[in-house]
Amino acid sequence: GCAYLSEKYLQIGEWRIGEFDSQHLSVSHRAGYTAQIYRSDGTLHPGPRTDFNSWEIPDGPVLQGIQNHACWINAEFWLREHFHLVNWARNGGWRQGTGNAPLPLRNRVLTIDGYVKWEDQGWGNTSAAIWLYRVEQNGTHHQLKVASMVDHGPLELSFSVQSPGNSGFWGESKEGDLLHLYIDVGGPGSSLRIDSLNIDIQFIQN
Repeated sequence: GCAYLSEKYLQIGEWRIGEFDSQHLSVSHRAGYTAQIYRSDGTLHPGPRTDFNSWEIPDGPVLQGIQNHACWINAEFWLREHFHLVNWARNGGWRQGTGNAPLPLRNRVLTIDGYVKWEDQGWGNTSAAIWLYRVEQNGTHHQLKVASMVDHGPLELSFSVQSPGNSGFWGESKEGDLLHLYIDVGGPGSSLRIDSLNIDIQFIQN
């Protein structure tokens, strides 16, 4: 439970294997040392060395796994569900449903990690936001804003939210409770286009 794949590298524990640039693939340790460089001409350039360190590669969208907190919780103690959204567009309206089926909750939510590529109308004083609702069987709901725009940006955003305790949205769920995804498009005249949205939700297993 200690690995994830991003757009540019694979992280396994304290190691990263990544595309440093179009000519170099590097194998590096978090401590700052590069063990091996593979060049596009087929030559090998072994370490130890400190240049071409794959830990210097900028973070990009996470394709598989969970980037934050990946190594401090053993995989056998959590379960994972996810929301996924592509090519979604709406005009102004507060907290619109996305068409995603609600997720059945499995005990208490532990972490929420995600990535969104989006664009709004580019003017006005309202900002788009992404919300999750935990809805109990009796209709009681607990809401959490997991991401929002500021001054109509950034157009690509990674976000991570960790449980601060066991109350409100983060409280213990019961069988039949559901998790809903809503998008706040903004006020009248606003518009929002989401090219891609991925949200991974980890639950503590009973």
